[in-house]
Amino acid sequence: MEYVTNPTYPYVLNRTITVHSSTDRQTTRSVNVTIYGPSIVAIIEVNRSLLGQSHSEPVVLSSVASVRFR
Repeated sequence: MEYVTNPTYPYVLNRTITVHSSTDRQTTRSVNVTIYGPSIVAIIEVNRSLLGQSHSEPVVLSSVASVRFR
């Protein structure tokens, strides 16, 4: 979870997330979101079994809660 602010908006936030670093399960995902004001950004990783497969793969989800002043 991260609080993000910037001098000008809209602002494109770019993050690269790596899970299970230095293992055979290492997975890297890029998260790109546009924020329109001071925001709380949450990025989570969950393990889900792949459909029809016996192994799982990390899934990275992002969510933004921002305030827009009009």
